[in-house]
Amino acid sequence: MHLSWLDPHKMRRITVVGREKMVVFDDMDIDRKVTIYDKAPESAPTSYGEWLTRTGDVFSPKIPNVEPLKLECQAFLGFMDGDGDAHRIATDGLKVVRTLERLQQSLDG
Repeated sequence: MHLSWLDPHKMRRITVVGREKMVVFDDMDIDRKVTIYDKAPESAPTSYGEWLTRTGDVFSPKIPNVEPLKLECQAFLGFMDGDGDAHRIATDGLKVVRTLERLQQSLDG
């Protein structure tokens, strides 16, 4: 993760690497905000430098171009009006906070 308000290159991108696929979220790309790569190790290496990878399809689902903060505010106001599942919202919020805490711990070393 690269964090700098001073960097002259405006980037809003995060890559999540899993066992079978990778997902790239690029908020600056209007046409392909999310790209899913079917790419993973083909077999475990027996020695250093022997990684063989399997490359499959690349998929970019259509994502509506709407302002995320506006959606969050609308969802919050709807929740305050009684819409939504309070337990699920709290559980999701807890997951986000725990993930952010882990990221911060990783950055702190």
